[in-house]
Amino acid sequence: MRFLDIMYADAARFIRDALRDAVEPPTQLSEEALDHLAESREQREQGETVSQDDVKERLGIDDR
Repeated sequence: MRFLDIMYADAARFIRDALRDAVEPPTQLSEEALDHLAESREQREQGETVSQDDVKERLGIDDR
């Protein structure tokens, strides 16, 4: 139980995390995906974005 004392405030949190990880294993992104995410962040920070409404209008999508 010493390991649990160091990593978790209580056993319930450890059990919850263990069960979640068993059901939803952690996802590891590829280098390519990480590169795309970094590029997207840079574009957002530089204001190079388009709103969802603008995209829908451009594509003629009316989902109301």
